[in-house]
Amino acid sequence: MNCNQIREQILRAENIGKLQKEVAQHVQACPACRVYQSTVQKMEMQIEQLQVAEPLHSSHIRLKNINGKLDGRKVFASPLFKFRRFEKERGRQKLSVAVALVAFLFAVVGGLMLIPKPIDRESIAGLRVYKESSINRANSQGKKWQAMVRLAKEARTDAIVFAARNDTVHVKLMADYLEELLQKDVDKLISVRELRDKMLDFAIELGHSESEFQRLANLYASSPEVADSLVRIAMASKVAELRLRRALQA
Repeated sequence: MNCNQIREQILRAENIGKLQKEVAQHVQACPACRVYQSTVQKMEMQIEQLQVAEPLHSSHIRLKNINGKLDGRKVFASPLFKFRRFEKERGRQKLSVAVALVAFLFAVVGGLMLIPKPIDRESIAGLRVYKESSINRANSQGKKWQAMVRLAKEARTDAIVFAARNDTVHVKLMADYLEELLQKDVDKLISVRELRDKMLDFAIELGHSESEFQRLANLYASSPEVADSLVRIAMASKVAELRLRRALQA
């Protein structure tokens, strides 16, 4: 039997501490099924400690009412009734354990899915995923614009840090990323009229950025690859600034 069949046998067992030989052997050899058995056993113990209120119209209450109406006269109660009642309660306990276990597993799986994945900053594809998720999470055009501006600031800061380390690979990666961000993503939001005030502030910021990266390119002229990437960032900032100013004049 496989693990799923073994776990089904565990749930069906009348005494979870005394399993069939084949099931017990599997549980002994399989750590996952052993943990499963232990979990089910603990749940059964907890369920047994709960005080379950009798339903208003349960067979137990009906029997009490009948006894009361008979004014204390003795009546024959079949032992089968007690056995069936015990079997029914046992079935409810098993069902409760199964439902609780399924809910627990769903909670674990759901929790794992909600754990945020680390950002891949080693490729343009990873940066695109980060960019798209950040912008798409925003529920308004204003918040989308704020997310895009924040991403541009982060990328410029990273580029400056990489340039100081003479990290040519990552400076170039930031240049590729910023060229795409300041062209395609700015163009998607540039036609939204309610963003005009924010566009002006960003245009001014991009003008300062262009000057700053031109200065850094001159500073790192001894490293041509780094300087070239910094010039690309400066030009991307200048082009985006001009497009924003034209849009504001339209």
